[in-house]
Amino acid sequence: VGPANFQIANCSAALTTTPSAGVTEGTQVPPGTGVTDLAVVQGINNAGAPPTPTGNVTFFLCGPTTPNSTALCTTGGTQVGGAKALTNSSPPPGEASATSDAVNTAASPLAPGRYCFRAVWPGDTNYPGSTHVGTGQSECFIVRVVATTTVTTPSNGLGLPLSSPVELGAILFDKAVVTGSDAVGSPP
Repeated sequence: VGPANFQIANCSAALTTTPSAGVTEGTQVPPGTGVTDLAVVQGINNAGAPPTPTGNVTFFLCGPTTPNSTALCTTGGTQVGGAKALTNSSPPPGEASATSDAVNTAASPLAPGRYCFRAVWPGDTNYPGSTHVGTGQSECFIVRVVATTTVTTPSNGLGLPLSSPVELGAILFDKAVVTGSDAVGSPP
């Protein structure tokens, strides 16, 4: 170290995550409506402009839990797609972001319930890694129950509708048809 004064600055990074725009526990989504998670890593350097964070972010999804649950995705969960590379998203200087693959897609709808994201970034040569699980509604969303319709028709033993009037002593059956939605399909 030379004879002049010098300053050592600590670099750190903050990882924050946010589900798709407008998606929170307060705005429930129907099954089949895609939801993604956006991770933003902001580098912090007290000695000047921070370097842009690099590397990959891995996303996880926990759930379903009951809609009134307060559980967060602090560990475990199912990995959402492959790890996603951070890309420069500044301004501000030193910001990078990555977006997860979509969950709850039309091809793979989630069962009704509460789900929470978690993002993990291992860090890079400039910054230590971090994990973000959010708090409360900041990382969680609810897939709502989809309404069905039920129509019943009195029928005979062959399942054919009965004509009126029905003879006294006739054996009656009640045929019920339950219809789901295009997004979720027919109920089991």
